[in-house]
Amino acid sequence: MKPILAATILGQGVRFKKLDCVKCLIPITVFLPALVLLLAGCVASPQPGSVTLFITSAVAKRYTNMSSNVETEILCQAVIDNRTGAPLIVFSNFYSAFDGLDLVVRDDHGRLLAQEPFIYHQSPYGSSNGRPFTLQSGRNTHDMHFSLTSMTNASDKLSLQLVGTLPRSSYTASLTSQVVQVSVKGGQGE
Repeated sequence: MKPILAATILGQGVRFKKLDCVKCLIPITVFLPALVLLLAGCVASPQPGSVTLFITSAVAKRYTNMSSNVETEILCQAVIDNRTGAPLIVFSNFYSAFDGLDLVVRDDHGRLLAQEPFIYHQSPYGSSNGRPFTLQSGRNTHDMHFSLTSMTNASDKLSLQLVGTLPRSSYTASLTSQVVQVSVKGGQGE
């Protein structure tokens, strides 16, 4: 067999050396299948100990409110899937375990139109320590309502995504849902 040239990058130069093909093939034949199996297991299903966020439904409606301002009302059903194997306690000064989430809204060209916290139109609860809310193991569903006044000239097609955290819980990673496309009812074209 012909030797293989292997390149090693050293500072600003490159050094080449000849490798015996037989010696190269043995580690590759062992390493490559193990890597493929490892990656396939990661992609196949959510890992135990993880928490995932997704949107199961969403609708958007544009209207003129009593003050003659154009508002876009967005209603979505969000699910936090707790796969940690135990209930998670989330603390909030508002009213749910979903209070650490924001709605991100983009137009059909990907331009950011708004990012609004779920708690934006809520009044805080009196305790400075917040109240505990439990996310049971498995799927936890919550209806979320957003009223956006900053999108007066927005397209009738919007992309929605939820992002955020579980405040003061033992789960510290950020959450990001999939992107959902919606058509605005009562929009410019209707």
